[in-house]
Amino acid sequence: MSRDGEPHTDVEAWLAVLGLERLLPAFVENEIDGDALRLLTDEDLRELGIALGPRKKILNALLNEPASAAPPQEHFDVVTGERRQVVALFCDVVGYTALSQRIDAEDLEAIVRQYEDVCTICVSRYEGYVFQKQGDGIIAIFGYPFAHESEAERAIRTSLEMIRRMRSIRLPDGETLNVRIGIASGIVVVGSGRDRLTGDCLNLAARLEAAADPGTVLVSEDVRRMARGWFEYKDLGGLEFKGFSAPVRTFRVLGPGMAQTRFAAWSQISAPAMVGRDSENALLLKKWETVRRSETGMAAILNGDPGIGKSRLLNSFASAVRAQGVGAISIQCSAFYFNSAYHPLKPQLRELAGIRDDDTDDRKLQKISLLIVDEFGGDEDEVRLLASVLSVPYEARFGPIELSAGAAGEKTRSLVSRLLSRNWSVGPTVLLYEDIHWADPSTVAVLMDQLSRVKDSFIMIVATHRPEFDAAWVAETDVTQLTLGKLDPANCVELARSIDSENSLSAKVISHIAERSEGVPLFVEELTRTVLETISNTVSGKLPETDDELIALSIPGTLRELIMARLDRSAEAKEVAQIGAVIGREFDHSFLRSLNLISEQALENGLSRLTELGLAYQSGQGPSASYVFKHALVQDAARDSLLRSIRKALHGKIAKGFEEQNGETARSAPEILAQHFEQASLSLKAAEYYTKAGEMAVRRFASVEGISYFEKALKLVGTLGNSAAVQQLELEVRKQLGPLIMAQHGWGKTEVAGILEPALALAKALDHDSSFLPILNTLNIHYFSVCDMTSSLNCARQLLDIGEAKGDEELVIMGHRASSSAYFWRGEFREALKSGDRVRRLYDPVAHHNITTTTNNDPFSGEGVYRSQILWMTGFPDQARVVSDEKDQNSRRRGHPFDTTFSLTLGAQVFEYLRDPQSLMDRADEAERIGTQHGLAVMTKVMVPINRGLALFHLGRYDESADLLNRAIHRFHKTGHRVWLSYLRTREAEARAETGDIDKALQMIEQSIRQIETYRENAHLPELRRIYGKVLMKSDRATEAEAQLKMAYEAAQVQQSLSWELRVATTLADCLSVSQPEHACTLLRTTLDQFTEGFDTPDLLDARAILDRLSGD
Repeated sequence: MSRDGEPHTDVEAWLAVLGLERLLPAFVENEIDGDALRLLTDEDLRELGIALGPRKKILNALLNEPASAAPPQEHFDVVTGERRQVVALFCDVVGYTALSQRIDAEDLEAIVRQYEDVCTICVSRYEGYVFQKQGDGIIAIFGYPFAHESEAERAIRTSLEMIRRMRSIRLPDGETLNVRIGIASGIVVVGSGRDRLTGDCLNLAARLEAAADPGTVLVSEDVRRMARGWFEYKDLGGLEFKGFSAPVRTFRVLGPGMAQTRFAAWSQISAPAMVGRDSENALLLKKWETVRRSETGMAAILNGDPGIGKSRLLNSFASAVRAQGVGAISIQCSAFYFNSAYHPLKPQLRELAGIRDDDTDDRKLQKISLLIVDEFGGDEDEVRLLASVLSVPYEARFGPIELSAGAAGEKTRSLVSRLLSRNWSVGPTVLLYEDIHWADPSTVAVLMDQLSRVKDSFIMIVATHRPEFDAAWVAETDVTQLTLGKLDPANCVELARSIDSENSLSAKVISHIAERSEGVPLFVEELTRTVLETISNTVSGKLPETDDELIALSIPGTLRELIMARLDRSAEAKEVAQIGAVIGREFDHSFLRSLNLISEQALENGLSRLTELGLAYQSGQGPSASYVFKHALVQDAARDSLLRSIRKALHGKIAKGFEEQNGETARSAPEILAQHFEQASLSLKAAEYYTKAGEMAVRRFASVEGISYFEKALKLVGTLGNSAAVQQLELEVRKQLGPLIMAQHGWGKTEVAGILEPALALAKALDHDSSFLPILNTLNIHYFSVCDMTSSLNCARQLLDIGEAKGDEELVIMGHRASSSAYFWRGEFREALKSGDRVRRLYDPVAHHNITTTTNNDPFSGEGVYRSQILWMTGFPDQARVVSDEKDQNSRRRGHPFDTTFSLTLGAQVFEYLRDPQSLMDRADEAERIGTQHGLAVMTKVMVPINRGLALFHLGRYDESADLLNRAIHRFHKTGHRVWLSYLRTREAEARAETGDIDKALQMIEQSIRQIETYRENAHLPELRRIYGKVLMKSDRATEAEAQLKMAYEAAQVQQSLSWELRVATTLADCLSVSQPEHACTLLRTTLDQFTEGFDTPDLLDARAILDRLSGD
């Protein structure tokens, strides 16, 4: 359903057929459904603003094809055409035109008939298909209508036999007939009726044939690669062919080769006993026994190519464990749910809670509550989190989740890990993660958490993945990594024999299979089954010659041939597999039936044959049965055999089916519907469901998945025109995506502005009141974080203007709050305090409680962060300490993790100015505890180390200070952040100067001052110049030092920052103590006399001591 509740899928599908889906927004906005569509006139279409060309297309479709104007029919044929991988062979008689001129037409006809008969016999022998006869030309296809393994080898052997047999055809003059042949491979589209093939490989085969010398065969590089071991070739390099933009690497077949190539096959559903993995299995069992004896956990990661036996080994290990009466929990990851948070873990979580499919939502929630509260002693937050993960409504009973995103995400991961580990305390447990290369980020995070704590538990974890999976993080854990290699020939023979239970195959055939399998268990199994089925389908029982001539082909080409060879044996199984493949890796009987695409009998027969052919696993019986493709590549092969237009229509039908299927999938897994709608080119529906998936991910605190879904939605929205409905959807996506990216990647992330500036324009155009606060507040923070103070202030002013115009006090409060921070960084302290005063006058913690939830920052606390610093800078150190303590107490009282840690880090800078390292360190420790508990990485990884680095400086531990600051600044800068970094780099430089690295310090300070001046970030400018002067004095550059100190003094006076002025005066007085002692005294006394408090602070004590020394008191 669209956001206004009207079904637009059918109209969108109809427009998509015409290639006019871009016009959907106009139809949606004017509420044109399938019935209204039939009534449209040219005048109506003109009124919709549709151009002449599209109008004519629409009217022609309505007039001449009335059936197509209706919504798609309930039934359509998925085999009206196909996409097939084939090997195409073109053969042509050499000198045919000259021959036709010199012999009688009747003799020529007889020769052509013999030629065609020889070609047909050769092609048929290798189970190809003579697709077309064109006089002296023959086109043969391998891979259609029936596919076989080794199609390239078959085509080349056919061509060589053709050339050999042509010698038996004698011309009237006694010469023999000669031919030339070209062979190419690729994807073709087979038209309905099998009378038309379309594909680039057909053109290439024709060009190769024309370029071949008489009596030779030319093949493309793809064909040579697929059949490389069977033949020898001469590389002709890249040949130029008409119609091809680049040279085509071409090979001449010289004849059969000596090298033996390899063949790999897929395993059967009737899995034989495991062979060749005794050592790996023993290793796992040994580790398991160690776990049982020591009650200390262990983990192992199995890595290997598809079909190498990871699953077989895992299942064997699990069987041995279960035979001991120990629980072994299997967690199967799925490629289709790669971005569905915790999807692989949901079955176990449902089982732990005792949730059944027929439970009501209330019953499900009751079971979750019993599990969390009664069995695990958890709290209501955890009930909400688990209910969110399992898509069970909870807010009506338990209220919303009020934790921060980071805190909830971390707590969810911790909860899921704890639930899965429920048996640790009562006995050993095994967790089996299969195919983690398809795991969603949240599941990977749970696994990483479990791996990091496995030694402290009574558990063993075993996970499998493919080589392409980036498992670099495993190296940081104490995990045994095991790479599965190929089986040796003896093992392959044993495996093949175990499949051939009736001993139908000779030793020669078994040996041949073992050799061609290249030690891949799944290949041994599939090849043996294919040979056995070939024998059973041969009347004489004799193994066809070509089954002894197997060749290794690459995946997915080889698999596609192999799977289609199996599917082509049953039209019903093939059709069911194709539909199921579009649904996904998993599909069930009841849903297939509800689609009403094939008859009930055909469905039953197809599903039965699909399992018999060993292509899918079945679970359950009858209408409740579900099916899983044996491998993802089986699904790929079946799906890819469909024409794109058919796949597109099927995706739309499936998506609609999911919507109508009691809404469960639409509610719990909207990303699935989004993917189907996207593949159906129903972009509006896809964008709506991706948005829902993003919102669900945010509620589950799965930020990575949320960003992915919102980005997909935004991309689709960009194709939908500019109607009001589309603009509203775009606004919803952008206003959620921007803050999410900033929270995940940092305040300075470049994409934030690119996402939210258009969102702001949309919010204004649509006058969408609730969008202004999150958009403008996020933009304000982003802009001052990247030192764009002008844009930051502009956002603050917009908050004020819109708030005042609409009478929205929250907007006004945040406008002043945003202004205070921007003015602070610009060094305009009086303006900052004025804005802050207005925040304090307007803000009511009860009435404006929602602000903290929306912005992650309490206005009183946030304003106090800057007020405390300004009070210190303007000469009120005692008041600064009081304000800092007040905002900390307020933040602790509110209990919002981000607000509190922000107050304890950036808000603790007053203690750095006061040179009070212990207070600074205490607050860093507190912030770290809270940040770690709630998953606030920017606080624990950046802000806390910064404060500790500053504290270490004031403790005189300069080396440690410089190193810690350097690392934290680097992390901060990588997020795109700029503000404050110049001051921090200068403090790091001062520490390095204290260790003697003067040149490096000066270089860093000079760069920082340049950046300060460029960005007009003036809050710390006097201090930067003072430190510069101080370091210059250390390098005996007194004149330059004095000039910098005077510039610092002037900057402080302009700012009216009395404390900065005092520091400068103190350093300058020390610099002038010898050459101008009286001036130094006057300068220092003038500044000191302006203070009315803080007399016991280090800066004032130091200044008083120098003044006393200079005046002789």
